[in-house]
Amino acid sequence: MSATRTVRRVVRQKAKGPIDPSVGHKVRALRLRRGLTQRALAGAEFTKGFISHLETGRTRASLRAAGIIAERLGVKVTELLAAPTGEQEARTELRLLDAERGLAAGQPAAALDLLATVHPLPAGLTRARLRRLTGRALLELAKPAEAIRPLTEALEIATREAAGELRTRVLYDLADAHAGLDAPGEALGYLLEAQRALEAHALIDRTLELRVAGLLAAAYVRLGDLASAGRHAERATEIAIDVVDSRALASTYATLLTVREKQGDLEGALLYARKGLDLQENTGRQIAAAQAWNNIAWVQLQRGQLRAAEEAVLRALEIAQSQGVVRLRAHFLLTRGEIALHRGDPRAAEKLASEALAIQEARATIRASALLLIAQSLARRSAPVAEVRREFERALRAHGREPVRQQAHAHEAYAAYLAGKRLAREAYGHAQRALELQRPALAN
Repeated sequence: MSATRTVRRVVRQKAKGPIDPSVGHKVRALRLRRGLTQRALAGAEFTKGFISHLETGRTRASLRAAGIIAERLGVKVTELLAAPTGEQEARTELRLLDAERGLAAGQPAAALDLLATVHPLPAGLTRARLRRLTGRALLELAKPAEAIRPLTEALEIATREAAGELRTRVLYDLADAHAGLDAPGEALGYLLEAQRALEAHALIDRTLELRVAGLLAAAYVRLGDLASAGRHAERATEIAIDVVDSRALASTYATLLTVREKQGDLEGALLYARKGLDLQENTGRQIAAAQAWNNIAWVQLQRGQLRAAEEAVLRALEIAQSQGVVRLRAHFLLTRGEIALHRGDPRAAEKLASEALAIQEARATIRASALLLIAQSLARRSAPVAEVRREFERALRAHGREPVRQQAHAHEAYAAYLAGKRLAREAYGHAQRALELQRPALAN
């Protein structure tokens, strides 16, 4: 009995006439959108090398080959082979420029709607610009998780096309998105890469240098490295002299206020908070203005000016409500709860912390802080010891992935409660743990 041999028929062709690279760009974009590899798209009819050459504009597809590929990609062959008209390219470019202007004017929702009307989707660097603008609009709308995907695609295209300037800008955008997700380690990786590109003169842009330096300082603050944060904050201050971009300056002021706050300079922190608020309000950036109001509330709270703090956070909550930004509302409710606890109203503090905790969109760090505030509120109103201890233990577990300074703060709060209940051995254990956590930071 002879074995049956399967004959693989391969479509072979030579390039005839000029090659239209837009066809290859469309093939690649559609393939990636459908999650296909080049080998999967090639199937039995083509080689992987042919698909690669087609996508990079080094060969062309015959009508028969284009028909097979189009069917596999789920589009009509006429759509695949249609060359973009000058009018179409001009229309896409105009929409991208209008979206950029919308973002600059503080209208991210309008910019996002405009970008959604771009059809058919462009290829190459035009597509990278489209995806980057989409990511930026989502960031402006306080949706960092949704921004990651379009920004990652933009970075992949910019890297493949060796577009150094665009790539550097997208690196910063991805860092900004991860910072918004409270992932300072990931943000730091993108920022350091962007910084290296700037130092290598991939582009000359003082505003971007300011943004990178400011966000580096913020990332180091979040990681508990105040020495590095201070160095980058000073660098940002130096660059700010040459920059007129109000958004970049406002972001830098927010970072500088955090650094000053951690250093114990509350007057300096309040000064930067007010500078940031003025810039955000003058440019009509409502969401950023709400965050600035919350920054002022937090600094005023630490200065003991509770009435001023309450007024500021209520303003932040009002803006968050009008803009429909649920995640930020959780943050502002927590600030208001802290004010209530300092005012001597633990029941109100517990209620506000519970409201913040119930918001599913709240960041992990806000949820951890809310649990700690609930424990502290129960302790302040002399709830049963077992109940208070249970809530402190929940808070400590939630702080497990938080920066060491926040973990230390939670252990210190628990130690203070245990000491007040004359549970000396356990109080000592948590105080010791807080000290161990802070040693690396103290060494810096």
